[in-house]
Amino acid sequence: MFSNLNVEKSKVENKAIFQISLTIKVLQFIFNSYLIFSIPILTATYTIQSYSKFQNDLFAEFMTNLVALAFALFFFSYFKNPNKLIKIKGENLHLNIERSKEVIKKMKWEIIVENCEYMIACRPSLHERQLTLIFEKNDILLSSIRFGREKFVMSFHYDNAVLFQKQFLALKNLSN
Repeated sequence: MFSNLNVEKSKVENKAIFQISLTIKVLQFIFNSYLIFSIPILTATYTIQSYSKFQNDLFAEFMTNLVALAFALFFFSYFKNPNKLIKIKGENLHLNIERSKEVIKKMKWEIIVENCEYMIACRPSLHERQLTLIFEKNDILLSSIRFGREKFVMSFHYDNAVLFQKQFLALKNLSN
C-alpha cells in the first residue's frame, strides 16, 4: 500500500501522487505501453496473415482494424490519468471527515492512515484496493487505486470511488 502521499502535488496535478521508486515507475510504463500497443499490433499481424481472406472483403478488413483501434483508445483512456481525483462537494472539514469515516465503516473498509489533510482506507480482505481521500477546505478529493504485485498500480479502479461518492452524497442529503 501507498501511505506516502504528496498532498500538495496531488492537489495541483489533480491526481493522487505517491512517492514510488523509479523501478516501479518504469515497470508501470512498460506494462501500460504493452497493453495499449499490443491489441493493434496483434490485429495488424492477424490482418497481414489473413490478407488472402480479406483481399475480396475490404469491409471485414476495415472492421477488424476499427475494433483494434477502439480497444487501443479504450485502454489509452484508462491509462491516461491513473489516480485521477474526483471532487466531491462537502460542507466543512470536520463534517467531511466524520461522514467519510461513516461511509468507510459502512463499506466495511478500514482506515490505514488518517490525519487532517488526508485519509487512506483499504478493504481488509483485499488489500490491493485503496481509497485515498484528500480534504480540501469544504471539498473532498477522492481517488481509488487497485494494486497488482509489488505495489504495481492497476488502471481499472473507478468502481470503488463511485461507490464511495454515491454513499457520501446520500449521507450528506439525509442530514440536510
